[in-house]
Amino acid sequence: MVLNVNRRIPLCFVLAVILMQPVYAQIGGLSTYNFLKLTPSARVTALGGAALATHDNDVNLAYFNPAMLNQEMDQRIGMSIVNYVADINYGNVSYAHHHSDRVGTFGGAVSYINYGKFEQTDPAGNVMGTFNANELAVQLGWGKEINPRMRTGANVKYIGSFLESYRSHGLAIDMSAMYIDTANRVNVAFIVRNFGMQISTYEPEGLRSNLPLDVQLAFTNRLKYVPFRWGLVLHNLHNWRLRYDDPSDVYYRQRVLLNDGEEQVAQGNPIVDEFFRHIIINGELLLSKNFHLRVGYNHQRRRELLIPTRLGASGFSWGFGIQVKRFRFDYGSGALTLAGASNNFSITTNLSDW
Repeated sequence: MVLNVNRRIPLCFVLAVILMQPVYAQIGGLSTYNFLKLTPSARVTALGGAALATHDNDVNLAYFNPAMLNQEMDQRIGMSIVNYVADINYGNVSYAHHHSDRVGTFGGAVSYINYGKFEQTDPAGNVMGTFNANELAVQLGWGKEINPRMRTGANVKYIGSFLESYRSHGLAIDMSAMYIDTANRVNVAFIVRNFGMQISTYEPEGLRSNLPLDVQLAFTNRLKYVPFRWGLVLHNLHNWRLRYDDPSDVYYRQRVLLNDGEEQVAQGNPIVDEFFRHIIINGELLLSKNFHLRVGYNHQRRRELLIPTRLGASGFSWGFGIQVKRFRFDYGSGALTLAGASNNFSITTNLSDW
């Protein structure tokens, strides 16, 4: 029975990736429900903003990687609140319940984003009132240990978007498989996030938009003699072309000065730049059981949000986690632009402790 299950699981992932091949561009405004790409978890934000392969009892991580749902998360609840840019706020609530070793562990989560209040005007600019804009996702998940080294899991999520009087609804699934090598302190996770469709559009007979699909491969390694865990995340593996080169851009394109005083656009190496846009690097310094420091670097974010004349910290992130009695507090800050950063706060506890 174990051998049959192990063969079916990779086949499901292979078929999913094959089906996703025609969807080659789902970034830069080419998809809907893009709030699904945001990271409410403070820990994930501090480590670069993508799914992780760390296997522990942090229930907030199962929101991104359902294969992480395990017995240690039983009755754990986590809440995250994010102070985003331009008065935008979003957050998440996650919970897990372990049924049995045979059935597995179930999880649930609700995430939301509030874009704030806007003025409603007529074509002449006269104020007619105000309106709100909100989106949410309700998620049910399952994770199970196949054998001591393999785990698998899936999330099913309903998505609702409510922008003034316009409504849209969608369905999506996340699938993941995880390899855990405790002897060498290595974890590897393969994740397919937001594979689904827009069921109803904002306007009748409107064209359906793609969802923000992301195929990721995550790797973590805990060093043997140093209290440090480092990791790599390869994201958007279904879409090589993340780089957009605008030949008419005279500001963001780097320029070189010629001997005659004229300028020309620096050629650079687009293949190298394209490759590193798919990579996120992160690390956790495990100072003690109750206190961790975290850092991350997202090259795609830096290249897209960088201002050449003022480099800033775009793409870099940091944070920490601290255990205080029954509560786990996490903070993560991800530098976006010079206009601000994403500040994430998370708290988790185990209801059985009360």
